[in-house]
Amino acid sequence: MSDWGSVFVAVVLFILLTPGLLIQMPGKSRFVEFGNFQTSGISILSPCSYAGTDLGFQIGAG
Repeated sequence: MSDWGSVFVAVVLFILLTPGLLIQMPGKSRFVEFGNFQTSGISILSPCSYAGTDLGFQIGAG
């Protein structure tokens, strides 16, 4: 429990990359919107589909 660096990095990245906090992709009026503090269902599902695809490749490769 002495190494908290990875936990700190994970929490900071989670906060910064929360959909709609700093960027929203895809945005409501443009493809990428910055600092609008809003989100939509499609902007939440986009990273989920990327993560699911990556997980599929990792399972298939391992």
